[in-house]
Amino acid sequence: MFKSIQKSGRIAAVAIGLIAALSPLATPPAALAGGSVPTPELEKSYSFKVSSENSDIRTNGHTKFGYLYDCDDDFNRKTISLINFNDGSMSPINISDECLDYAYITDSDQLYWEDGNNLIVFSPDNQTQTVHPITSAKYAWTNVTVSDDGNRAAVEHYDDEDDPKLVEIYDLESDKLVQTYQPDKDDSWWYYSYSKDMSRLYALQDNTEDGVVALRVFNCDTGSTELKTVNVKKDDRSSDVNCITLSSNSDDIYLQSDIALIKADRDRNMSVLLVTHNFFRKLTTA
Repeated sequence: MFKSIQKSGRIAAVAIGLIAALSPLATPPAALAGGSVPTPELEKSYSFKVSSENSDIRTNGHTKFGYLYDCDDDFNRKTISLINFNDGSMSPINISDECLDYAYITDSDQLYWEDGNNLIVFSPDNQTQTVHPITSAKYAWTNVTVSDDGNRAAVEHYDDEDDPKLVEIYDLESDKLVQTYQPDKDDSWWYYSYSKDMSRLYALQDNTEDGVVALRVFNCDTGSTELKTVNVKKDDRSSDVNCITLSSNSDDIYLQSDIALIKADRDRNMSVLLVTHNFFRKLTTA
């Protein structure tokens, strides 16, 4: 199945199509046996009026629901609407103007945002909003992340200098506090990440020796913490991790520096997958 977004003038269009079935792959259809390639056929096409061509439709990779972010000519968000790709229906979401720029999508198609001391979670299946009073500001500001399955939330607290002070893990079924993580002085706040079910918190470490990458893993179920390190020094370039990527089909995470690609998992194992003088070139040509 393929999905594309097309915009022309002030009309945004979503096209969803099916590619000819190739199952089983070991026995291709006669059309392929003759060397020809089947032409994808458009299954459905929907058009929606928007305020400007700066509007867009966002999904998490699935095809059942999407969210239309309607923006004006200056890229200011005006509304967010739920799009049902099965029937093309569009339903505006009740969200205050000041929260429009801070609404995020989970892997389970939920939309969430902070509103005052509350976390609001919108469920597309029944189009309901659930209020979770868990984001009261204990310091200067907070950042909230909802797990991919929508069952947990992490509330990160920061001071006026943007230093992490506290991370709280909540069960969204009961709004009860599950665990509290006290950031280490060497935690790099920019790189807090979580496993898909939010049973693990990953914190990269600053102030490590040259050629050393350190990862702190916090178990959000038991409260235990462990620090793991790996040596990656190859030359005089920086070994500092500048990109962290979560795997799409597992809880593995990938740490990328100028010279190395490192794999880590929820059990605190770390391994260097690649160290090279031409790291970026090899990644893009692999």
